[in-house]
Amino acid sequence: MAPTLEALPLVVLDRICEYLQGSNHKWRGLEAFSLASKFCSYVAQKQRFSQVLLVVDSLDKLRNDLKLLHEVLGVGNRLFYVRRFKISTKPRREECTSAEEEERSITSRTSIRELDFDMDKFCRPRKTLRMPKKTNAMRNPASVGTCHQLLADFMSQLLNLQDLVWDCAVRLPPPCILSAVNVIGCRLHVHGFRLDTLIRNQDRIGFIDPDDFAVATSPHLYSIAVPVHDDNTDWDNGIDMIINDPKKEAVFHMMTGEAPNLAHIWMMPCLADYSDKELRQDRTDLGDAPQIDPSRFEFFREIPSKGNTIQGSIRSLAFDFGIFAKYMRINFAEWSRHTDFTKLRCLTITWQWDFSDEKYTKKLLRPLLKMAKTGTFESLRSLTLNLPTEGHPETQMALITLLQRLSPLEALHLHGPLSRGAFVTAISRHGVKLRKLRVHPSPSYRFNDSRYDDANLVLSEDVVLLLAKKCPKLEEIELIVRRTGGDNKETGIYRALSRLPRLTHVNLELESLVGSALDKEKARRGDRQFTPRRNSTIPPNDIREGLIDCAVDAALALQIFVLISTNNSLRYLALRSKCSFMEYHRNVQDICNWVGRSWVCEKDNYGNVSTRELLVRSRHQLRENLENLEDESCLAVWDSLWPQKTVDRWENWESFPLSESPA
Repeated sequence: MAPTLEALPLVVLDRICEYLQGSNHKWRGLEAFSLASKFCSYVAQKQRFSQVLLVVDSLDKLRNDLKLLHEVLGVGNRLFYVRRFKISTKPRREECTSAEEEERSITSRTSIRELDFDMDKFCRPRKTLRMPKKTNAMRNPASVGTCHQLLADFMSQLLNLQDLVWDCAVRLPPPCILSAVNVIGCRLHVHGFRLDTLIRNQDRIGFIDPDDFAVATSPHLYSIAVPVHDDNTDWDNGIDMIINDPKKEAVFHMMTGEAPNLAHIWMMPCLADYSDKELRQDRTDLGDAPQIDPSRFEFFREIPSKGNTIQGSIRSLAFDFGIFAKYMRINFAEWSRHTDFTKLRCLTITWQWDFSDEKYTKKLLRPLLKMAKTGTFESLRSLTLNLPTEGHPETQMALITLLQRLSPLEALHLHGPLSRGAFVTAISRHGVKLRKLRVHPSPSYRFNDSRYDDANLVLSEDVVLLLAKKCPKLEEIELIVRRTGGDNKETGIYRALSRLPRLTHVNLELESLVGSALDKEKARRGDRQFTPRRNSTIPPNDIREGLIDCAVDAALALQIFVLISTNNSLRYLALRSKCSFMEYHRNVQDICNWVGRSWVCEKDNYGNVSTRELLVRSRHQLRENLENLEDESCLAVWDSLWPQKTVDRWENWESFPLSESPA
């Protein structure tokens, strides 16, 4: 008798369902598995109902949603299968779909700030926090209390709940929710963590609302995402004060044992959906909140001296400040006094700023290096760093020393000017364990100083071959590839990537430079004195070369996928086209951006490869400009490359294939 799926042990089938649950959302593997038979549907229940997302929009809608949940989860004790529960309020901008979120992540480069925290993705905050709009239910005090009690009553039935994610416009989980958490004993994740009463009373920092105090000191508090704003309102100064003042640092005291199980901390940029008037009204609404002196609870006790036992044990720490970093001061000496960095597994420090190399090296790299020399980061597995724009040799040397001192990492991301020496050190030291690598080398802004010449890593075939030799376990990689018309140099990079035997996910930025050869070289070297010229005339030959490089269609994307997947199990390839113009010319920009398209190629479980275009809506916005294009030079170059065969000139084009012969 032939073996059947039903003959497998339940524990094996459960692991299969767990794998399908975490697979790509478009494959819908778990849904297909559950439809195979009644037995498969029964086995898949544990994973199908393992996580629940509830969006609170209005009181009536909440009642209807909870009624529907009771009808669905009340069958066959499905309530016992719910392990993760997220409560969220609807933001002013509608939530995007999974596909749209993926598109934003690829095309806006937010994927470079992806946090490799050892936590289920369902419990992680968004890439950028957004203060949700207060719904009607959250504006009416009576409705707020009713909503909270309904949620608490529902939670009390989830006896196997492991994680509660609170992502609401209301400042912190109210007492009834916190009480339910205490009864169940699940972990609490707070996105948008704000001690409003502490922030409001900057001049009387010893006062805090007792409900805020209860959440901040809860033994079930497991992760917090602290919003960082970028304006000069009292709200934002208060948050800045909480993060940076070592004497009044609420987060520090939470780490030292006030929140004994706090393991993950994000400091993230926040885009407020509130208007200024609403922000002021929110602060006014808190005016009558009861306050206590938390000194009775030793919340603001003396900072532990250097010799005292460190109580905190943070596993993941992220300073993801974006453009708001100018307000933040990271003092690792202070952080190290409050938490045991020997338990730290993931460290992320990212921002978008023009910070001098001298300050960067002094304030960040040297303290990290000092801690690394003493073995402080012995458990570190993931590191993300942004590098300053100048690419100074001293910064590169400090980075090299830091990479040498760290234990082998599993995930590494470096963004900014990167020397070949630093790159070789990174893959030589960490390649034996490295599974995820994201390298975004940008040109160093030099002052015509020959000492800076090594600060630019240029991706080439020999560099990728060295990468393949040093990193045999690499599974995910993100790189920048300079397009050169699909010649042997460019094709050699794709062939070299195929030497990575375990590669499954690749994200490439295909950069095309449009301009003269001299201007391209200046841009590549990062000459600060070079700026693109405006309202200039681009020679037809430069336009032609630019179009050849920029043109990326589905056939070329598929060809790159096939080339990279020759010797590995590649399943996902994202190609993000970026056209850089050495001279400002609107018409040339429009036609280059029209053909410079971004794609995703995916291989399903049956070996079939599909391609889909990203940013279709943005590209269609260029169509009107092209229809009105009257630039004879641009039209002549276009027609010489792609002679008109159909009525629609702008759909009559195709990419130029890659070189078939090895270099």
